[in-house]
Amino acid sequence: MKRVGFSSTFLTHLRSMTRSRPCASDGAGVTVNLATGGATDGTGANDTLTLIENVTGSGFNDTITGDTGANILHHRQHLTRYAANQAKALWERYPIGEAADVHIGVLGLGSIGVRIAETLVGFEFKVSGWARGPHQIAGVDCHYGPDALAPLLANLDYVVCVLPGTTALHHFFNAERFAGMKDGAIFINVGRGPVVDPDALIGALDAGPLGGAVLDVFETEPLAADSPLWRHPKILITPHAAGGPAMASMPDILENYRRAAAGEPLINLADPEQGY
Repeated sequence: MKRVGFSSTFLTHLRSMTRSRPCASDGAGVTVNLATGGATDGTGANDTLTLIENVTGSGFNDTITGDTGANILHHRQHLTRYAANQAKALWERYPIGEAADVHIGVLGLGSIGVRIAETLVGFEFKVSGWARGPHQIAGVDCHYGPDALAPLLANLDYVVCVLPGTTALHHFFNAERFAGMKDGAIFINVGRGPVVDPDALIGALDAGPLGGAVLDVFETEPLAADSPLWRHPKILITPHAAGGPAMASMPDILENYRRAAAGEPLINLADPEQGY
């Protein structure tokens, strides 16, 4: 078993494989073209790679869930405003309201999205979920399919994106989708950077309706120093840090190693047809 990081090293390792074999990722999502088994440059250099694991694990899911919840509570509790007031020695309180009156939508109901939604229900928020297909999650109002998305976005106070970075979802959040969101809504992306059109996001923050954004993932990483996202007053940036340490996914990797040795079906397999 060989562990490699996500980078040119990872892609080079894939190209070097000459026999069909499982390849385990220690994060959520994969950075290869699953349809061809080749590299993201479209060369299809390794057509024999047939299994790629999409490993998350409970530890990884919990870390992303904690990060998402922290950002929601940070905004809801006005902590940025209080920090600014502290610098001015200003004693001023801001209203919070009832948690049940706050509507949070989780877009993408894989293992991470489900964990986020379930946790937010525990805080007594009103939680909705959206995905390509139907889901049932206790305490979560689940929606699915293209027709259900626009009506849902129009009513959300917080939009949590956990969508995968497939070709079909490139710039899924464009000017039209942002324009259809609720006035003052907060957009949080802990999914994949290419899902968001950054120019459209900035436009929605400047002219409305968005009230703010928290971005942990970007179309190009590291984010370029001259990107306007860095300096926008309504954006909080974290450097792809929402996920847990690599060891958080090790139990799943070891379980699949055991299953492979025993000839049993593997878990957490990426789907070449779906692209994630």
